[in-house]
Amino acid sequence: DEVARRRAALQARLEAGQEARAELAAARAELRGCARKAHAYATIFAEGDDELSGRLAAIELDGAVAKKRRGRPRKAQPKDTLDLSGRSADGGEPAREQASLAAGAPRRRGAKRAEPAAAEDAA
Repeated sequence: DEVARRRAALQARLEAGQEARAELAAARAELRGCARKAHAYATIFAEGDDELSGRLAAIELDGAVAKKRRGRPRKAQPKDTLDLSGRSADGGEPAREQASLAAGAPRRRGAKRAEPAAAEDAA
């Protein structure tokens, strides 16, 4: 009789332990999902910051190392570059025309004429 009672108590505790393990596994899965979303958001946020991107790449999720970024890192854009319209940074003539005018080349058809230089007016 005592053995049967202890066996029943043991069985109840084992079932309680299994239920607790199942709840723990579900909670871990939910937290892993949140961690993956947070890591993905942080990775996008850190896209221009090489140091932060490197630190995020080193984070292990689910025991596996996150994927390393492939390809070349992006080059930093200098502040004095030309925009897509081909205009110089000061908004004047396109850089190509500035260089050709400085070399004494004739203007393209339809290009605006520059104001005559003061030295030409004096002559």
